[in-house]
Amino acid sequence: MLLKATASVSGLTLTSRVFGFIRDVLLAKFVGAGPASDAFFVALRLPNMFRQLFAEGAFNVAFVPMLARQLEAGGRPQAEEFAKSVFSVLFWLALALSVVVMLFMPQVVGVLAPGFKDDPELFSLTVTLSQITFPYFMFITMTSFVGGVLNTLKRFVAFAAAPILLNISFVLCLLFLTNFTPTAVIAAAIAVPLGGLAQITLMLIAVHRAGFKVRLSLPHGHGELKTLGKRMIPTLIGVGAQQLTTLVSMMLASLLPAASISYLFYADRLNQLPLGLIGIALATVLLPTLSRSLKQGHNDYSQKLLVQGLGIALALGLAAACGLMMLSGEIMTVLFQRGAFSGNDAIQSGMALAAYSAGLPAYVLVKLTNTAFYAHENTKTPVQTALVSLVVGLVMMAVLMGPFGHTGLAAATSVAAWVNLLLQFYLLRRMNILQPMSAFTFTRYALKATFMVGLMACFIEIIKLYAPLLGDFAVVDNTSTTQSALWLAGTIMSAGGLWAACGYLLGMHRLIFAFALEPKKQA
Repeated sequence: MLLKATASVSGLTLTSRVFGFIRDVLLAKFVGAGPASDAFFVALRLPNMFRQLFAEGAFNVAFVPMLARQLEAGGRPQAEEFAKSVFSVLFWLALALSVVVMLFMPQVVGVLAPGFKDDPELFSLTVTLSQITFPYFMFITMTSFVGGVLNTLKRFVAFAAAPILLNISFVLCLLFLTNFTPTAVIAAAIAVPLGGLAQITLMLIAVHRAGFKVRLSLPHGHGELKTLGKRMIPTLIGVGAQQLTTLVSMMLASLLPAASISYLFYADRLNQLPLGLIGIALATVLLPTLSRSLKQGHNDYSQKLLVQGLGIALALGLAAACGLMMLSGEIMTVLFQRGAFSGNDAIQSGMALAAYSAGLPAYVLVKLTNTAFYAHENTKTPVQTALVSLVVGLVMMAVLMGPFGHTGLAAATSVAAWVNLLLQFYLLRRMNILQPMSAFTFTRYALKATFMVGLMACFIEIIKLYAPLLGDFAVVDNTSTTQSALWLAGTIMSAGGLWAACGYLLGMHRLIFAFALEPKKQA
């Protein structure tokens, strides 16, 4: 059942985000927002970029449909032979790239954070931290490969659970290793490769239990490797365009006042929570299902499934964006304002969060529209739209960075995300991947979702407007963490309850039930 699989992935993603929140709270407490945290977040950016390229991007969207076809055509022996060839090539390429990047890390850091060159101590710290964290790239590359195998076999749990181990590694290292390292950021950096080692260990155990043999050998030819490479290249360009936007944002932030990179990091972490729970979870489950459905000729079912996924993603994405935008300052204060993380840090991070969350619905939906193209084995169109959005994002950064600083950089990425989404919807219709009746059905869902979130926004605004009548209880600051947390939780739950009730009255609950009831004809 698709809903069960999506719920499992979302539940594990939520668990990971909870541990990730604990990680970020500890980072804010021990490191705060300043030069040291900026250095760490730059060091974390490089392996994370590859994580997003591989774990959530180019590799799996090309590999999963091809492995599914191998399974359909020749069973497990043929699929295992193909997987062995891919695994071997991927391993040796990743190893070679890791060695090169480690050797030239000072030059790499100089490109990623040009603003750090004027501070030799900060630059040296960033290089050291980057050399500690980058081995994670090897582990996450292998983890992503095995995750693709498991997703093809419709075993989604292990891959969704893997990020939990990384966050647990962070928590343990920050709590227990900090006293044995020169600074807290060193302990945080060590947590990255340790977490990656735990992740690949889990994945190898899971694929072994699934009875699928993953073997490593010297690189050797396979008839499908060339096809895989051809499909990956355009997808890498498309996903890379989004990552390039993030990298340019970080490069420009390094030229802004100290802590700007940290403000963007903390804000983006919260923005990634609903993106992972909604967009990535739905896309992870939909890709192999849509691919198999289309191969079996179930086009009507594929249309239904895509529209239902888009409708659910839009409704949830709009609600999450509304809450994050309207309560951004309060959320940052309650979650992070303690220890080395000051009140001004909370305000500045909150401004970035509001700007990021404006693009959240677009980012969520693009995960699914990309999946629709990939399921039709069309990897070129997402590349083209991503490149257009990249240009738009870079132009907007240049325009907004001066007057708005780090907040302008975050807003520019949101504008680019909406441009990407609108282009993809236009092309989905033009290529008839999204047929007229399906587009009409989605429009109805969109109108309902917009009304629901509009009502939710009015409710939150009324609560904030009349909050002073509640006295000190409604004051969100760090003087009473429990009191502030209760007010924030109450506001979120009451607004969410109103949104859910409105959705029920509008019949949106039937959309979830329809998504849950997968036809028996679907493999």
